[in-house]
Amino acid sequence: MSGVSRKQLAFQQELTDLETTIAGIEAHRAVLGDLVADTALELLREKLATLIQPDTAPDERKRVTVLFADVSGYTALSENLDPEDVAAIMNRLFEAVTVEIHRYGGTIDKYAGDAVMALFGAPQALENHEEMAARAALAMQQVIKTFSDDLQKDRGFSLQMRIGLNTGEVLAGLVGGLKSRSYTVMGDTVNLAARLESAAPVGGILASSFTTRKLHAIFDLSEPDQISVKGKSDKITVYRILGEKSQRGRVRGVSGLYAPMIGREAELALLQETFKKLMDNAAWLATAVTGAAGLGKSRLQNEFIAWMLQHHPQTRILMSRSFHHTRTTPYHFIGELIRSLFQLSREANAATAVHHLTAGLEALEPDLSETERLYQLGSLAGVLAIQIPNNPLQNLEPEQRRDRTFLSLERIFLAAAAMQPLLIVIDDLHWADALSLEFLDRILQLIAIDQSQAGKAMWLISSRPAENLNSSLGQHLSLLQQAPHQTIHITALDTNQSESLIEKLLDQKLPEDIRQLITQQAQGNPFYVEEVLRSLIEEGALRKNGKWTVTQDVATITIPPSVQDILAARIDRLPPQDKQITQHAAIIGRIFWQHILNKITAAETVEPTLFLLEMRQLAERMEESLIVEDWEWVFHHGLIQEVAYKSVPKHVRRVIHQQVAAILESQLMEHNLFLLPLIAEHYELGQIADKAILYLGRAGEQAAALFANQEAISYYSRAITLLMDQETLDQEGLEALYRLLNGRLTVYHLIGQREPQRADLEQLQSLAERLHNDRHQAEVALRYSMYYHATSDYPNAVSAAQKAVAFAEASNDTRRKVEGLNAWASGYISQGTFDQAIQHLLLAQTLAREIADQLNESITLVRLGIVHYYQGKFEQAKDKYEDGLHLARQLNNLQRQAACLTNLMAIYHGMGDMGKALTYGEESLEIAQIMGDRSAEAAILNNLGIIHHALGSYKIAQSYNEKAAVLSKTLQDRSIESLASNNLGLIFCDLGDYETAVAYADTAVNIDKSIGDRIGQGYSLTTLGRAFRGTQKLAAARQAHNEAMAIKQELGQEAGKVDNLAELALISLSEEENDAALAFAEQISGWITEKGINGIEYPLKAYMSCMTVFEAVGQYTRAQASSAAAFDLLTSNANKISDPDIRQSYLQKVPLHQEIHRRNS
Repeated sequence: MSGVSRKQLAFQQELTDLETTIAGIEAHRAVLGDLVADTALELLREKLATLIQPDTAPDERKRVTVLFADVSGYTALSENLDPEDVAAIMNRLFEAVTVEIHRYGGTIDKYAGDAVMALFGAPQALENHEEMAARAALAMQQVIKTFSDDLQKDRGFSLQMRIGLNTGEVLAGLVGGLKSRSYTVMGDTVNLAARLESAAPVGGILASSFTTRKLHAIFDLSEPDQISVKGKSDKITVYRILGEKSQRGRVRGVSGLYAPMIGREAELALLQETFKKLMDNAAWLATAVTGAAGLGKSRLQNEFIAWMLQHHPQTRILMSRSFHHTRTTPYHFIGELIRSLFQLSREANAATAVHHLTAGLEALEPDLSETERLYQLGSLAGVLAIQIPNNPLQNLEPEQRRDRTFLSLERIFLAAAAMQPLLIVIDDLHWADALSLEFLDRILQLIAIDQSQAGKAMWLISSRPAENLNSSLGQHLSLLQQAPHQTIHITALDTNQSESLIEKLLDQKLPEDIRQLITQQAQGNPFYVEEVLRSLIEEGALRKNGKWTVTQDVATITIPPSVQDILAARIDRLPPQDKQITQHAAIIGRIFWQHILNKITAAETVEPTLFLLEMRQLAERMEESLIVEDWEWVFHHGLIQEVAYKSVPKHVRRVIHQQVAAILESQLMEHNLFLLPLIAEHYELGQIADKAILYLGRAGEQAAALFANQEAISYYSRAITLLMDQETLDQEGLEALYRLLNGRLTVYHLIGQREPQRADLEQLQSLAERLHNDRHQAEVALRYSMYYHATSDYPNAVSAAQKAVAFAEASNDTRRKVEGLNAWASGYISQGTFDQAIQHLLLAQTLAREIADQLNESITLVRLGIVHYYQGKFEQAKDKYEDGLHLARQLNNLQRQAACLTNLMAIYHGMGDMGKALTYGEESLEIAQIMGDRSAEAAILNNLGIIHHALGSYKIAQSYNEKAAVLSKTLQDRSIESLASNNLGLIFCDLGDYETAVAYADTAVNIDKSIGDRIGQGYSLTTLGRAFRGTQKLAAARQAHNEAMAIKQELGQEAGKVDNLAELALISLSEEENDAALAFAEQISGWITEKGINGIEYPLKAYMSCMTVFEAVGQYTRAQASSAAAFDLLTSNANKISDPDIRQSYLQKVPLHQEIHRRNS
């Protein structure tokens, strides 16, 4: 900097300040108005002209985009209308066109009759002047179309416009005398722009390849064309700009420059290999990319997507992203994926959305049943917070609603992946909501057990590391590190990579001292590197004049110690009004809305500020908005919003939060209830306690209905804290506190958090007493009964239910009395006091009928059926269940229907009528699948497998039990998995495939051991012993049966030991130890003679084992007696089966039954 005097520096600074002010007024002309703008500009230009002498005029080279536009139809207008009318029409047109040019940061260079020339990037530099010029051109075409339509109606004439765009270097400066100087540009770039305007089609926009180089990710362009223009020897490559892309590509870089990805080549290659593996093997895979903020997770993701689009264009890409403020919005990122899958605009109303989703579901799965389609549509409506009439999920309890929604989502993603490969991108998982995380966990489990079943799908998940490894996020990230999933951890760039990034961003190498300063401070964080460079450029420490130069002594340059400080400095450098508007936007949130921002600021319009933020890469406009008829914007990085927010004094924040809340509240309707948490948060931060409590309570109810339990607890707890912080509570406040506590403890009960449930119960009881409200006290007593039942304290459950009945009687609340009597009876049932249970249930049934409470009557009938079942009164139990089923069907209550059907299956199976058991079981299975109750589905599949096995339909039984095994793994329900494995072991024994039987039985034994299920272990060991006997591993078989008998002895299952004795007898015969075999047969025979067959799992096998032994030792009379007893039992069992075809199957398809029949015919 030697040789440049302080006077010269001061001159240059003053000159720069004047030019910047002039450019700023030009940019804000639409806001200020022409009169104000022209008056101010005249004074400023006069001062500038006085300042600059002719011999010191500082011409400069600038890179700009030049726009030329010419009106077509002007000649016809001039020939047919009065000149004054023509002038008035053209003035109105150019006023409208000028507004659009200024809107996008352009400056009018000149008007010439029916043409206009505008500059983008001069006199004020624009980082994305190509994009702004293209946007202005598209807006101009829209303006003239509207204008022409009106002109056609009024005068019978139409106008169109040709527009040409070119980008390149120009010589910019002031021309003219001292009093008439004006800013303009000169050079070949200008000439070519004019030639392109002449070559452009009428109504079109023609741009050179120099302009479109950075526009391919943003706009739809025509195929390239080669044209000849005057003054150019070579042809020029041009494109027509057709419109803005529906989904904008991401462009990053300093001051509009672009750098290739640095230091992530290995990570990108791993992602590419993962996808190739998926394509080769038709699988589902999940990969996480983790790393601290700013390390390049999004850049890696975008590079991978770009590779995908190039090499696998057939792949469907679904995108979602979470934000800090959406972390308590149920199904947020899942909803974004669904919108992406079905190409559903966030601005679509409910009717449009339902029509769109219905058509999408039909396209995905044309053969879907109408019932299933309705449930899937209802599930999607819940995810997207859309209200639809007759939603079948409304009749489900919250937990079942969640389960059914998860099932629908799983089926939808499977169907989509079967149609074409999917890349499913989940960005910023660290801000994900709990329900979306739960569903992601389900997907990861499906992938882990290789049960995605169909298609190809890669789940690409980015996240910051979890601060708490035990948190839900921490557990998910830990799961993603386990095979078959994988995690790519992004680390900081090394010094060489950081320096390479700087060089690529600036397209040149900086001096070593400034490089070292930047890299040492940035510590390998690419985002920090970019922000440091932006900051140095904005401060003027780095300037470009052909090439980048350092304008200050490096020793005097201070780089803030953190990226937050750099961002704060960048925000501080915004013009005062723009800075204030940015701060207001940050108070709305990381995502903010333009019209709302306009309402809370003093500015006439915020549009120029928003374009400034976009140009400086601080914020960008989203393609769609959650709030209809408003533009949605997002800060480029969460840190930008955080820094801007914290820079606002707390008392100012509070007022603006109040304003935002009130605006959002005024927009709240049934179709946008997703605003509830946002309204609550702004009222809470605005310290308007009563409003915050109201909306937190509503948000809690909404979350609880979706089974978004953690969110519901959070909302309720925040509202309760606000209420409790008040000095005194009046009657209304106490009632509000009662509702909130009641809502929260209901959630605690559902998820089994007993300690906080008990604490809320105690507070609720105290409140009910303080309010002297018998209805409340009845409700609290019922809540206590539920709590005691859940903790197996049945005497206290009865006592609490008794209190509930008393308070219900005092308040003449019959419905609550019915509920209390049911709870009272449940306590008795659990204690085996059946007669008293029946007494209370019959009274409850009578009262329910008196008030036409069919729901509680159906509950009562099921409980009566349970009591009769336990008493062995199967016919009476059956009647109660069937009456309950009839009521449940009248109510269209699937949950109650499922309960009755499942019990009826068990009843008929116990009664021996396996035909009816199958009928009810299959109907129960269908309802469980419709509701998405996977646990019930797995249990029913197992039971149906058992029944089909008993009927000799081994392959059908195998199919049911295999489905149960798969489902149990998905659910991580080891108990159901063990039962399914044991059943499969038995089936393969009967199929003669003993090796497979051993494998399944051994799996069941190991599971039972791991979960401590001693009863299950006894059964599994019995199956294992039978399978070992089939493989002739007799010693192993004997050991398994002895272990099983020891467990049964320990558990008091004496009758169950008979099944093992029957097997041991046959093992002894195989070893030619007839005396031992006879001893076992004697034990079996003695037990049956003395105690009967109750408790023996397979009595027919026991009889036939005795027969085989007695024959082997020559006791033929006893053998015949055993065979006859088996035949009598077989005949008796068959007679219980009401369906003749199923009865015949039972007799003829089971080899053992065939043998019994043959020996006794």
